[in-house]
Amino acid sequence: MHCWFERTGGFGNFVKLQEATGSDLGASLIFDNLDTSTYRAFKLYFALLPNSTADGYYAYLRFRTGGASGSDDSTSHYSYTYSYGYQNDGNSTIARIDNTFGGLTHTVGGQAAVEGMRGVLDIVLCRSGDGFNTGGGGSAGAEGQHGSTGGGGAGGLVEATSQTLTAGNYTIVVGAGGAKSTNVSAPASNGGNSTFNGFTATGGAGGGDYEGGTRNGGSGAGGSEDGESGGGTTQDTYSGTTNVTGYGNVGGNGGSYPSGGSGSGGGAGGAGGTANGGTVTGGAGRANSFRTGSNVTYSTGGVGVSGDNIVGVAGSPNTGDGAGGVSTSSGNNTAGEDGGSGIVVIRYAL
Repeated sequence: MHCWFERTGGFGNFVKLQEATGSDLGASLIFDNLDTSTYRAFKLYFALLPNSTADGYYAYLRFRTGGASGSDDSTSHYSYTYSYGYQNDGNSTIARIDNTFGGLTHTVGGQAAVEGMRGVLDIVLCRSGDGFNTGGGGSAGAEGQHGSTGGGGAGGLVEATSQTLTAGNYTIVVGAGGAKSTNVSAPASNGGNSTFNGFTATGGAGGGDYEGGTRNGGSGAGGSEDGESGGGTTQDTYSGTTNVTGYGNVGGNGGSYPSGGSGSGGGAGGAGGTANGGTVTGGAGRANSFRTGSNVTYSTGGVGVSGDNIVGVAGSPNTGDGAGGVSTSSGNNTAGEDGGSGIVVIRYAL
């Protein structure tokens, strides 16, 4: 028997880990000390041909725990089904639940030339609790005078892998995006926090306006056109927790009045940009493949802007993106937009 692991990157790209052979049908072929921290999916190729005196043998498998000094897991939680055919066109199906082993096939032996078996097993190990959560993104402030409001900060992002989740009830909170400001007397709003399993992705900061202070959140907001500094990040990095990381960054500084423009909001993957008298790209988000199997980017900061009657761009739902800033040079009331709502994704192996 051979045990192989397939790397990411396409079929045929395998690493051979172990092989074993035996001649005693009453004995076991054991694969111990497989690198389950690096590898998650395994292919087991096997073949069995009894000698002419063997009859009525069942092939089965058990998982093992404890490495080289470990033991078979013979608890009653193996469930399996297989079908088999026999002479005179007969066939049957076997199904078992809560057994002490996993069955592979019906009996072999008796006619050694024909009653052998071979096959391939795909084994995917369970590592529960891979997932992430993002807070809601900050909204953008309205502008009714001559000036520009900062881009909203993205919601903080928390990624956790290989977490152990015990059976039970869990509370999941998904943060709302910050509510948009529709007039100059109403400031932009921070996004809501998203929480799961004791970890919190902090909502992003609402975009800066002429309130005379920085706006902090999961990622900081961009500063407004009065030379306001970008906001700071309040996202916990979870540096003391194994396989858990929180991401958030500062917002970019605003420019000088009257046409310096606003800074952009920070993102999970990078800080917001400083005002440049035009459009400033929001702080980079962070991509992962937990939800779809392909990379999706979350928690991008809202853009900084400058110009006349530039309407804010809302953050996309379930991304934690910050809203884009708004700007006017003619004094028209220009409303802000909502930040993107957060998301909680939990991935587990069956």
